[in-house]
Amino acid sequence: MKLQTAIKILKIIVRIGFYLLLLFIILFIAVSVLRLSGGNINEGLNISNAVKVRSLDSEVTGRGTFNQQHTGSYQQISTYFFRPNFNTPAGYYLVFIRALYYLISLSILWLLLRTLDTISNTAFFHTKITRYIRLLAFMYMASDLLGLIDYFVMRAFLHQEFPAMHFRPEINFGEDLITGLIIFVITFIYARGVQLQEEQQLTI
Repeated sequence: MKLQTAIKILKIIVRIGFYLLLLFIILFIAVSVLRLSGGNINEGLNISNAVKVRSLDSEVTGRGTFNQQHTGSYQQISTYFFRPNFNTPAGYYLVFIRALYYLISLSILWLLLRTLDTISNTAFFHTKITRYIRLLAFMYMASDLLGLIDYFVMRAFLHQEFPAMHFRPEINFGEDLITGLIIFVITFIYARGVQLQEEQQLTI
């Protein structure tokens, strides 16, 4: 498959994903505004008012079971969905943080689309692409850091609402941060390629 053909296919896929996510965000904002204003919305359309949490209370999950050699143990973890009411601090926060996550995802798709457009319209090595890739790296790192902040804020809400259950929100920290750092390193390599291409053009 030729490079230009692959770029065209990627542009179509990313563009479709971008507009689908944009429509989803518009729906999310519309439903959230209606719920926050007191509107009666079907729970099936309430697309983002639940958080998956786990209880660490031994009375709920049970004690750990050790093997015969006492070299290891296992324990059942109870999983729940925390669903705050919309007109509460936790409800407002959940709408706000979900909106930030969606906007970061939309920004990542937009930067990918701009990168592919620049590659297909100009040259493979271009200073604009360097900026897009660098912003892409920052978006990935920001997403992971936002997730870490979200964990501690949601943990405080859970402790306030259900202190006896010892709820903890699920967290998956590190993957996007590492991805962002890798992309950031690639930015320096790509910038060097742009510099070499400019030097080559000057010598011709």
